[in-house]
Amino acid sequence: MRKHITNTSYFEELDINDTTAGVIRIVDDDLDWKPFFTKWEYNLRKLVKERYGKAQAGRDFMNAYFDWDAAVFPQPYGLIKLHKQPPKLRYITPMVGWMNKKVAVYVVGFLQLYIEKCKWILAFSTQLINLIEADISNRLLVSQNKSLWVGTFDVQDMYNQIDYCEALQIIYDFAKEEGWVDSKNKKHWNFVLNLVHWVCQTAYITYDGHFYKQIRGLPMGSLLSPVIANLFMTGVEDKATKALESYYETVSTTLAYYQYLDDIIIITTSHMVRIDDSEGCSPLEEDAGTLLCEISKAVVDSSIAFDYTGDA
Repeated sequence: MRKHITNTSYFEELDINDTTAGVIRIVDDDLDWKPFFTKWEYNLRKLVKERYGKAQAGRDFMNAYFDWDAAVFPQPYGLIKLHKQPPKLRYITPMVGWMNKKVAVYVVGFLQLYIEKCKWILAFSTQLINLIEADISNRLLVSQNKSLWVGTFDVQDMYNQIDYCEALQIIYDFAKEEGWVDSKNKKHWNFVLNLVHWVCQTAYITYDGHFYKQIRGLPMGSLLSPVIANLFMTGVEDKATKALESYYETVSTTLAYYQYLDDIIIITTSHMVRIDDSEGCSPLEEDAGTLLCEISKAVVDSSIAFDYTGDA
């Protein structure tokens, strides 16, 4: 596990011997992390002050969401994804006793309401099955539809490939387009997204006596990460879909796109009979691939790639 951590670009090891860095100090031959926690408490307090000023609400927030005793460094464990070839190791980092957990809970409570506004983001896998059955049945009942294709895909290593700074900008831009951000709540939206930045900045782990800071991706194991990933992907997908509207009108393709975490399903239909090419590739499959390529191109600092998992 440690070899996996040290051999990736996702983590940076802390030098616990450098007491001049203002991270730790030695007290009675033991590590004392108080300077470390003081730094992050101060950074959080600055964000809260920008939002609430000197009002009691700011003090209430700090009392409710920063716990000096939440100092148990998260320790990761690995899950082998046997369905991948070759098998891949996915590390999970529980944030149960860590200082950013309560802030993450606060952010999730705010952003989850907006995720529920996105009808193509599915909350449960069972919802996916029912929705697909209804969608395909409705399309088959439309007499103009002569061709139908269904494909499933998986976003490769999604959490680790998302640059959270880029994700926050994409989420904010999408929220403005949807009318979620207005003059009345703009300040609070900025506050919440700054809290996301703080949570990602405080993503630390320990393993085998070593301490690491996560410097790329969303922290695996934080309940905040699925929410940010969902909204990030939604913003990117929305941008890509709008960019291809005229293309799909030209080829007479109607496309439905559904997302459950890192699992994607695309349903394409056409009122024309679309014949597979000499290599057995369906034109409707190519239309779905065009959208996936556009999604991949819509990011700069993040990386979005897809694994094909099946079709019908």
